[in-house]
Amino acid sequence: MAFDPSDPTGNRYWVGSEATTAFDTTLPAAANPPAQPVPDSLGHLFRTDDRGMSWTPVLGSGTATLPNVPIASLKADPNDPNTLYVGTYVGLYKTIDGGQTFTRDPGLPLVKVTDICVAPSSSNMKVATYGRGIWQLNLGPGGLAAGAKGLGDLDFNQRLDGFDLPDLAAALGSTTASTAYRQEADLVGSTNAVDDSDLVAFLQKFGGRP
Repeated sequence: MAFDPSDPTGNRYWVGSEATTAFDTTLPAAANPPAQPVPDSLGHLFRTDDRGMSWTPVLGSGTATLPNVPIASLKADPNDPNTLYVGTYVGLYKTIDGGQTFTRDPGLPLVKVTDICVAPSSSNMKVATYGRGIWQLNLGPGGLAAGAKGLGDLDFNQRLDGFDLPDLAAALGSTTASTAYRQEADLVGSTNAVDDSDLVAFLQKFGGRP
């Protein structure tokens, strides 16, 4: 559950579900309605604007939908009522428009996100995962400390292989001012930028472990 930080009345809040099945109440009345997989039209994230008297499924739209998978954690941005972080079983998702669209954070593995903590200033957040440790994300351009280095393991499988190389290549030329920047691709240098020297350093370690 996550409350809207801009609503001191507590009327508006969000609830996520870990359920894998739902009961179809539209079928003829029965003592035990048949269970079914949670339909895409229902999903796992819901919002109420009247203290729980009524609920609206929050699904996103178009190509920016929230996947229909269980949700393990929610956290509203303390400084923006339209920004919500959703910890699903397949990674971290974010909406900045109140649930109209969602994007996945590409810097985290596709893993269950069990808890989320956002700094009061919204400058960074910490994310706990199931089996993959605790991560800190620095939000906004320039959020990383100068010279913060990655290991090159962009898919976090503990191998430096052909799956990492295209992601590193896609980040070439980026800095923390760009959404294409990947800290894991920034292996060497004194500034936060992905360049040819990072590619060379990666290729020297290619086939090994990070």
